[in-house]
Amino acid sequence: MDRIVIVEDDPAILRGLSDNLRQEGYGVLPAADGETGYRLICDTRPDLVLLDLMLPGLSGYELCRKVRRAGLTTPVVMLSARGEESDRVLGLDTGADDYVTKPFSLTELLARIRAILRQRRDWRAEHTLVARDLREAAGVQRQLLPRVRPAVAALDYGGCCIPARQVGGDYFDYV
Repeated sequence: MDRIVIVEDDPAILRGLSDNLRQEGYGVLPAADGETGYRLICDTRPDLVLLDLMLPGLSGYELCRKVRRAGLTTPVVMLSARGEESDRVLGLDTGADDYVTKPFSLTELLARIRAILRQRRDWRAEHTLVARDLREAAGVQRQLLPRVRPAVAALDYGGCCIPARQVGGDYFDYV
């Protein structure tokens, strides 16, 4: 079950989003202010964050910046009544993955959530495949290297092989 943190200070919107997302089968973790939302995001590592901008204390912009500075890649969808182009651009530039203006269509918001979560699952699956391929390539590389170094009188030498963490060409030889 995908978990979604909702950071929204309007109790009616928070309840409406929570109820509808639960009905869609999501786990919902609500927060009514930015600081609580930040702690919840850091502690639970949700699959997605729905983030209001105008929050008491820590604004949605500040919270998003703080989340990104902490190295968290959780997708963030900003929800705001602020619909000017400059607001949307600022939201996306602070690290949001999407920006939806209030009032919004619940059907469209749910479709956006599904799309973002699908993209995240696809990315994770691809990342898992690449990591597996790199582990296998490192094993093959180790198999190709000589197990014993050639003995040379009056010369002591050593070597080390560190497999690449990305796909590339490798070369190893004694000269």
